[in-house]
Amino acid sequence: MQGRMEVVAAGERHKAGAGDVMWYPAGMAHEETSNRTDPVATYFVSFALPRMQETRLVLRHDETGRIRQIAQWIGDESVGNDPARTLLSGELLHVLLSLFFQPVRREGGLRTMIREYVRPRIAGDLRLDELAGVAGLSRYHFIRTYRAQVGRTPMADVRSLRAETARDLLLTTSLPIKEIAPRVGLGNEYAISRVFVQEFGMRPGEFRRRTMRANKPV
Repeated sequence: MQGRMEVVAAGERHKAGAGDVMWYPAGMAHEETSNRTDPVATYFVSFALPRMQETRLVLRHDETGRIRQIAQWIGDESVGNDPARTLLSGELLHVLLSLFFQPVRREGGLRTMIREYVRPRIAGDLRLDELAGVAGLSRYHFIRTYRAQVGRTPMADVRSLRAETARDLLLTTSLPIKEIAPRVGLGNEYAISRVFVQEFGMRPGEFRRRTMRANKPV
């Protein structure tokens, strides 16, 4: 949900950050370490699923934020010993697993490379020439190749990632929108609102209110 950590499992190293989801097979020994200046907050769910054949660590990024939202709901419903809430938690877990193991869209290694570079620098002033240098391409070929692979320009995808990161903070923190905006490189409430509407069809305040209503116990 927040922070970054390094995981060592089965002799392999994996780096995970906010929005990443990891599957550990039963019995897999692993070690997790994190930087004290960037504390980690996660949801951890242990469950039995006898038919699951996956035996390796699987790490995927939750691009839509749906898995994180469901993880929060499972946490909320797991409080206490109410049989109805326990049953609901189990149903939510099945939905979470379906999302996690659904086929991954393949959008090209270039997008993965650029997004991995951008995420820890999301609050900064990222320039097209800088990203082209990361990709090892000229400005012209970088734009053309990125558009062909992803369906949008590099800077449009950076704006999308800023909006996704803002959405994550709206879901997982109580920070006011005016504080979230500079954290994701969108400057102020006007800028974050404009980009949020472009990406998600609603203003960030409306998104937070809808999420809070969806989480409210009935």
